Amino acid sequence: DTIDLAIHPADGSRDREEALGRCLHHLGEEHREVLSRRYAESQSVKAIAADLGVTPNAVSLTLHRARQKLMNCMQKRLDMNGQPG
Repeated sequence: DTIDLAIHPADGSRDREEALGRCLHHLGEEHREVLSRRYAESQSVKAIAADLGVTPNAVSLTLHRARQKLMNCMQKRLDMNGQPG
């Protein structure tokens, strides 16, 4: 359940970093919150669920949807950056 967003200096890290920031900005608040709690704060799914008053399954589903939206957005942005202007 980890997002591999490793940034390597020689392969467009600035583009990836910019895409990530823009895509995170465009996610809904709920998606940003669970992603932040899970990955930036290293909270467990159970802990997030308890804090939000929902089931762990609901948190897992929200994380899945958030990661999908984030990956789709980043792919679109990175594809746009790679095309000739």
